[in-house]
Amino acid sequence: MARAGRPIRAAFGQMDTGALRILHVIPAVAARYGGPSEMVTGICRQLAAHGHQVCILTSDADGPETLNVAHGEPVNHQGVPTVFFPRRYGEAYKITPGLGPWLRANLSRFDIVHLHAVFSWSTLVGGRACLTAGLPYVVRPLGSLDPWSLTRKPVLKRLLLRAGLLRVLRGARALHYTSVLEQETAERALGLANGRVIANAVDVPDPRAVNKVTADPPYLLSLGRLHPKKQLERVITAFAEATVDSHAELVVAGDGEAEYRDTLEALAASSAAAGRIRFAGWVDGAEKDALLADCAAFVLISDNENFGIAAVEAMARARPVLVNRGVYLYPDISRAGAGWVLDDDDADLATLMREVLSSNAKRDARGANARTLVEREYAWPVVTGALEALYRDCLADAGL
Repeated sequence: MARAGRPIRAAFGQMDTGALRILHVIPAVAARYGGPSEMVTGICRQLAAHGHQVCILTSDADGPETLNVAHGEPVNHQGVPTVFFPRRYGEAYKITPGLGPWLRANLSRFDIVHLHAVFSWSTLVGGRACLTAGLPYVVRPLGSLDPWSLTRKPVLKRLLLRAGLLRVLRGARALHYTSVLEQETAERALGLANGRVIANAVDVPDPRAVNKVTADPPYLLSLGRLHPKKQLERVITAFAEATVDSHAELVVAGDGEAEYRDTLEALAASSAAAGRIRFAGWVDGAEKDALLADCAAFVLISDNENFGIAAVEAMARARPVLVNRGVYLYPDISRAGAGWVLDDDDADLATLMREVLSSNAKRDARGANARTLVEREYAWPVVTGALEALYRDCLADAGL
């Protein structure tokens, strides 16, 4: 194992003319952390394909476990040079003491730093190091500056903001939001500026690989972390009410705290749809792709979702979505006719589910609109180009 702070050497080779050297700092990249971890590796692979030189700095956290990786020097993680350090002192804030010495030894090798998350050790240490070195940096808050999020552990978060995180946020050349609503709510909550909206991106399958749904019986799909904010109790209850005279199914894919998962499974088993609600557990790769490709519609009802990457992955496969206003992409979905939006959180979700399941033709039409929306707004070429422009604007603003 390499000692903390060892200078980076092997990650970068010969530089192309005009290429940027970009460091991404994130609390963790293990698959269990879902969209943010998946997105940072995707961003890096795309930037590398455009000739830029990228590296990820992170912890070895994997929930209660740790990843089996070398520490302190670049290793290949999903095709990206990644430097890991051991997480210490529990899971919550991914405290990783090795990050600070490594940053002080290596920041001069980068043109710009992209920090992912706010209330984490990596952002506090990374932001302070950039401020000290005078290196421009970007912060992607991942929805953590939304008023809903700020009400979770509010006292601790206020203390962390006062302890240096607010200075880190205000010192960023840009704050990278993934939706207009995320930007607006964060700026109102904390009086921030320098916001830039660049969506998350997904792979868009070849049109020839996108088929009409063949699943029989048809199923609605909920896919993501099992968490109370996803209102899965409401989804299960509404589904049972909506399908009393139907053979349709609900597939709930994802994992979470065992006690919460047990509660959801008990609710499903006691409902009128018992036997038609399936818990698929954690899915990835081909299994995940198959679930997305053959669902009748994707359901995401949430207290707060600054993006909703799994919903966009479904739309890329020409599957319509059913969302509420807690999903901050809902204005785009509504304008594009890419699915159904529950306009009021007190509205009857069961009635809307019945409408979704009532017409194959309507689902196909909205699914086609969904794919068009993804091609226009959320495809990798669009997002990668926007990120390149963001980095160059930040460097120009810094006089570099």
